[in-house]
Amino acid sequence: MNKPLFFVALLGAFALGVGSHLLWPEPSDNAEPSKTSDEKEPLYWVAPMDDSYRRDGPGKSPMGMDLVPVYAEDQKREPGDVRINPAVAQNLGLTLAEATHAPVGQTIETVGLVEVNQQQVQHFHVRASGWITELAVATEGDPVKAGEKLFEFYSPEIINLQREYLQSLRDQLRGRAEGSLSQMRAKGVSEREIERLKRERSVREKLRYYASRDGYVVQLGVREGNFVDLPQNLMSIGSLEDIWVNVELYEADAGRITTGQPVTLTTASYPGETWEGTVSYLYPILNSDTRTLRARLEFANEEGRLKPGMFVRARIEPEDEQAVLSIPRSALIRTGAGTRVVREVEPEVYRSVPVKVGQVGRERAEILKGLRHGDRVVEDGLFLIDSESSREADLGRIETRTPEEDEADHDAMDHDAMDQGDMDHGEMNQDDMDHEEMDHSEMDHDSMNHDRENNDAQSPHEHHDHGGSAP
Repeated sequence: MNKPLFFVALLGAFALGVGSHLLWPEPSDNAEPSKTSDEKEPLYWVAPMDDSYRRDGPGKSPMGMDLVPVYAEDQKREPGDVRINPAVAQNLGLTLAEATHAPVGQTIETVGLVEVNQQQVQHFHVRASGWITELAVATEGDPVKAGEKLFEFYSPEIINLQREYLQSLRDQLRGRAEGSLSQMRAKGVSEREIERLKRERSVREKLRYYASRDGYVVQLGVREGNFVDLPQNLMSIGSLEDIWVNVELYEADAGRITTGQPVTLTTASYPGETWEGTVSYLYPILNSDTRTLRARLEFANEEGRLKPGMFVRARIEPEDEQAVLSIPRSALIRTGAGTRVVREVEPEVYRSVPVKVGQVGRERAEILKGLRHGDRVVEDGLFLIDSESSREADLGRIETRTPEEDEADHDAMDHDAMDQGDMDHGEMNQDDMDHEEMDHSEMDHDSMNHDRENNDAQSPHEHHDHGGSAP
């Protein structure tokens, strides 16, 4: 065969073989997919709640939780930062809230006792001497109705005024008759009795006194048949249609309360029910002992369900509050060293930071220092993170160990199982040891036990003169 033709044929066969190999590669069932260059490789795996528990691969922690991987970038975080795997965060029930400018809603809550509205109390006095001939009420607390007779009063002085009035009418001495009526009014005779006298023109020896409104007997100072005189208060009738509640306010809240502000009242006697009222009066003097200001609240009580002496809670909502930087109150962690919050420094990374708190409301708290608008803080499930963050910060202040120290696991060494009794110190060559350079000043010789067990013979290096010279 022609030599050039042979090389051409050989070259064509080679090209055909290479092309078929490229177009139809052999399948390989055992070939593993190559990893992309940008895929992150975990350095090790740790327990979610204890990063001192480390393993080379996935597994379970002593608490039965899945181990989480730790990557190179995790080692670069600041001391106190805690990385929480999203699955673990969900199991812990972590929720985040944003620091925003909003009214704190600092509700003022206080307690007090229901009292009778003193402006609706009717007091009964007589302005002449006499006797209580009939008493229609028996004791304090008895209910009375408007127009109901309360007692009858016999007074010779008032009887004489009635007779003078009737005699003046018969004598047509109208001026004298009007003077008698004026004297009766001055003695406490009611307009109802005067009108009866004008109409019937007959003397009534026992004057009758009536209740002007529905209520109950607040105070009863007489008994039937008693002789009464001018300064005596016979009885007092109070009403439950409107009641008062006197409460004490802290000095810091005194400037935030004004008359007319709405108030909500609750009591354990009627769970789930509320009464709406107003601040009716602020007392002008602060109690110097308790540093509190008394305020009077007024509520409608048409059904009479709120009883005098009943313990109640009052909630006052101050008006026109300004928007301030605030977070949910539940995000605060109060400790003896101050107040802290757990802030999200980046996705899945949290840090416990100190904050300065201003006003605190029912649901939100004002932040004066430590956070900025838009910062996200942990609202629920934060105590575990705060504890871990504080521990990480403390560890971060300790000098970082070398990789060789990290690899040496001395905790697993059992020193108790090591038998040092067979160690032959006599074979040790101490000729080259320079005892001049040894500093024994810090050694505690009192605690050293030089006696060997079973009173064996002393080793050749039993005693040295620590003064500086070798024997």
